[in-house]
Order: sequence, then structure tokens, then C-alpha cells
Amino acid sequence: MNCPKCRIKLDHKRYEGYDHYGCRSCHGLFMDFTVLNIKKEVLSKVFRARKESVRLSPKDNKPMNQVHLKGFEIELCRASSHIWLDHGELNKILKTNATTKNNQVIGGEWEWKDLFGSTDAFQFLLEAVVGIFLDLDT
Repeated sequence: MNCPKCRIKLDHKRYEGYDHYGCRSCHGLFMDFTVLNIKKEVLSKVFRARKESVRLSPKDNKPMNQVHLKGFEIELCRASSHIWLDHGELNKILKTNATTKNNQVIGGEWEWKDLFGSTDAFQFLLEAVVGIFLDLDT
């Protein structure tokens, strides 16, 4: 699979049974959003509020769906249940949700590959992304 931004081959990482992919060039992350356990009703609202993206899904080479949620611009591939976060959005999410855990700052500037080296860091990212969707669960 190739990066939807710069079209180079994505690196694959498996985390807790889910497949995630990162780009070593632009540092974007293509992550399985089923790991987020977002309710189907919430995802239905997201897909109704979307527009077609110019970026193609690495899974099926079809345009992804672009959505704006809480000031973040994310792209979703409905067919493969993956979400694309470019480096800027990834770091914006992490900085917005930066916290301290066990006297260590989690959040701030990260490259996607750093997230796989730390269970706490990747779990933090997952929780931060879920937070973007929470307001839709009404």
C-alpha cells in the first residue's frame, strides 16, 4: 500500500490485533478505526457530514471521505475502516490532548513510528482520536 499523500510504500505495524500503516516520508498515519470502538450511529453521522477527499485510500485507491470534526480535518476510508491522519493533524491532536502520565509528558511532537514504540503513547493517541468523535454521540 502507498501513502495517500506522497505515494511511497507505507510501513506496516500491527498493534493489539489491528493493522496500522505509517509513512516514513511525510509521517502520516493510516490507522484502523475499528480499534476506536466508535458506535455505528456516530460513524453514520460522520459519513453523512463528509465530502470526497482528493486523497486516495491506500487500501482500494478510491477517494477517501474528508470530515471536519472539532477543528481537525481527517480522512476516512469507509471500505477498509481506516482513518488517515497527516503529520500536521496527528501532532495537532496530540498537542491538543497533551497530558502527563507517570511523570512523563505524553503528547506534543511525534512521528508516527514513535507511537508504536510505546504502549502508553499509542493508547494516548487512540483516546485522543476517540475524543474527536465524542460530541457526535448524542
